Amino acid sequence: MNIVVLSTGRAPTAPAVAGVRRQFAGLPAARLSLVTWLTPSEPLDRIADMVVVLGPSPSAATGPIVRSRVVRALRRLVKGGVSRQFWTQLRRRDDAVRVVAEARAVIALDTGAARAGWHLARRHPSAVVTIGVPAAVRLLESDPAEAFS
Repeated sequence: MNIVVLSTGRAPTAPAVAGVRRQFAGLPAARLSLVTWLTPSEPLDRIADMVVVLGPSPSAATGPIVRSRVVRALRRLVKGGVSRQFWTQLRRRDDAVRVVAEARAVIALDTGAARAGWHLARRHPSAVVTIGVPAAVRLLESDPAEAFS
């Protein structure tokens, strides 16, 4: 069973991802993939089967530093905020599209990832899409066969 976790919040840490994996320990052969906006703060090779980073790399930050709150807010509005940028990058990146296409469950961990989860629920009706890990665990443990039919 392929489980994809979407995250736009803080950079994922090994203990946080390990905690998500532990919650799915009772399910048969759970394969955990992480699609994240920020680069993980530490290697996740032993915890997640696949990690796809969609956000800008730290070296991509060019140009003057914007200190004005008003200018930063306007730029976010024009670009659509993190949720729109995350969804746009997820649609465009082949590796992310492939990971999500194979998913049986998609979990949005935060509000920024909820937009992508909503779109994925519409595009992949056979996948279970939830906001938050506890909802996914309850749904999948209740009757995994029925959840994926």
